[in-house]
Parts: sequence; C-alpha cells; structure tokens
Amino acid sequence: LEGIRDLALARFGFMAKTVFEEWGVTRTEDFGEIVFHLVKEGILSKTDSDRLSDFASGYDFSEAFVRNYDWLEQFAPKRAPRP
Repeated sequence: LEGIRDLALARFGFMAKTVFEEWGVTRTEDFGEIVFHLVKEGILSKTDSDRLSDFASGYDFSEAFVRNYDWLEQFAPKRAPRP
C-alpha cells in the first residue's frame, strides 16, 4: 500500500486522490480487489499467507493523499545547482 501511495504521489501529485476516485478506487480494500483479480488472471502471484484482508483499513485517502501532501516541495521555487 505504501508503494501504491508513493507511486501515485510521484505520478499524479496533489491530484492522486481525484484520479483514484475517477477510477472508482476510494479505499485501500479496492487496491486489494485489483491485486487479487490480477492473481486470479495469472498476472500476479501470491503466497498461501496473502489475504484480501491484508489491504483492509490501510490508510485514509484524504490523509494519505491530501493532508500529508508536501505542498512546499511541489510549489517551492527550485534552486539551480551550484556550478
């Protein structure tokens, strides 16, 4: 789940939560459904201990993608590297 969060923030920035909502993904359990569907189709594999419940209540989307977003990093002026 942290990898999904990191990738989403890198790719979509402050729009990550909105992008996921447009895709119908509004909770971490939805990621689990996607992963286990890919397992069922043979695209991904799982161990005997992997469970759909592993994705339950991973994080709140507003907290993960909005409140904890690093706005200063996103919009702060970039310094030119020193020669």
